[in-house]
Amino acid sequence: MWYTITSDSWHPGGRAFRIRPDIKSFKVALYAQSFPSFWHFPSEETTRWKWLGEAMPPLYARHLFLRFKVKGRLLDLFAGVGGWSLGFVLTGHCRYVEMVEIDRRKCQYLELNFRRLKQLTEGHVEDWDFNVICSDVRNYEPGEKFDVVVASPPCEDYSVLRALSKMYGLELKGTLPLTTWYLEFVRRHNPPLALYENVVANKIKEVLLRYGWRVETHDMSTIIPQRRRRIIAIYRKSAFIMSKG
Repeated sequence: MWYTITSDSWHPGGRAFRIRPDIKSFKVALYAQSFPSFWHFPSEETTRWKWLGEAMPPLYARHLFLRFKVKGRLLDLFAGVGGWSLGFVLTGHCRYVEMVEIDRRKCQYLELNFRRLKQLTEGHVEDWDFNVICSDVRNYEPGEKFDVVVASPPCEDYSVLRALSKMYGLELKGTLPLTTWYLEFVRRHNPPLALYENVVANKIKEVLLRYGWRVETHDMSTIIPQRRRRIIAIYRKSAFIMSKG
């Protein structure tokens, strides 16, 4: 049976089950999202389920990198808990990953988890390194060239997190403005390959197509054990990028 993870519940067979602290379901959730068991998350139930539910599944990221034969250096914007970057390391073709994340606590966990990953992979894959930059992506400028750039901007506009954010008075970042920022960033730096992942939403798709990206709808259950439909958009350096006009 496939499972779908949200920020606060699973939906096996379409029925919602609330997260209960007295059951050890988080380990199963790590499996469904394809994270290794040693990957550290906060101890608070709400926080760790939210972080995990927002993450790019590493094995699906690996699948995409292998599909496009990516090697070398990765820039991971909106890095979150490092799903994209972990997937790149798992290809065995990683030289360096740079992760940019605004949440200071997530940055601490990125440092912790990737130090552990580097120890565990030493001698088993080619030597690689990483760097975590705790910053708003909009204030970030890369100092070097990257072979691939990836992003999964926060999708609060299109999820249950939007309602929760309103309830608790939290600031919404806005998926479309951050998506547009990322597309302009890619246009400006023109990497060999850029990838984008987010929820399936017509407004997001329209913006991506307007910038000339190829847009695909992916059923991630072909790679990972859960129902998860996502937009995957692809930019290649040789592609003609349309004016946003």
